[in-house]
Amino acid sequence: DRPFLTAGRFSLGYSGEFGLGFMFNRRYDPDTNPWNVIISSPVNAHISLGLQAQYAISSRYDVGIGLFFNHHSNGAVTFPNYGLNAVELAMRVGMKSQRSKENVPAEPVDDGFKRRFQFAVQISGGIMSNEASYLKTLEETGTWVNDRYFKYSFQVNAFYRYSRSMASGLGFDLYVTPFCDKVAESDGQGLKYDPVSVGISALHEFSYRDFSMMVGVGRYLHHNDGLEQAQSWYQMVTAKYYFPKLADMYLGIVLKAHRFRAAESIQFCLGKRF
Repeated sequence: DRPFLTAGRFSLGYSGEFGLGFMFNRRYDPDTNPWNVIISSPVNAHISLGLQAQYAISSRYDVGIGLFFNHHSNGAVTFPNYGLNAVELAMRVGMKSQRSKENVPAEPVDDGFKRRFQFAVQISGGIMSNEASYLKTLEETGTWVNDRYFKYSFQVNAFYRYSRSMASGLGFDLYVTPFCDKVAESDGQGLKYDPVSVGISALHEFSYRDFSMMVGVGRYLHHNDGLEQAQSWYQMVTAKYYFPKLADMYLGIVLKAHRFRAAESIQFCLGKRF
């Protein structure tokens, strides 16, 4: 949780979560549980983005209200993969672990931070299923089969860092879908697809020490890989951990989606910040 606006006892902030969710029972099974087309894998990505207001009722306690968007999906690793999206309105009561120091005037501290431009290059890779093949096999034989293939990405990003915890910028995105010929064989439309998609995206990064979460909204400049053909826009959420002692290299995980709700893929990423 990070506040970005403070006025007296009132604060307005944001929160972000990116992790794993586990489902141990009642997930999709074509024989015993064919109606659960939302969750079909035991491990899924969990994303939560929120906006919350808080009011400090004392030096140690505060109350607040928040609006959160939550998403659970396996990122098209296994179909069916409708995913679960939920909007949550929550009220909270918080307690600080230690009492705040009172009657001590705050003194400005020069921590050496300077606003600056930053650049990053990133490569990503992951596994996803061929949905067209899954649907064709399900229709023809009634069996549940997922043919999985690799998918790759390459990004070049430019940021302006205006605080230690905030940076905004633009990205150039290139996506490679090597199995698009398999999609063409399965979807029955008689079309030829291009494995390379290109887009440009608006990005915002939230940072805390060496950890960061980056969100982005992109627009395709070229997109004809057979996946989500009608979509011109895409969304990304990336969780990254930087290694300053390794020349600002970082590792992370990327979730790409369409329509703000349909996950296309999950990929692991390796990058470097300049």
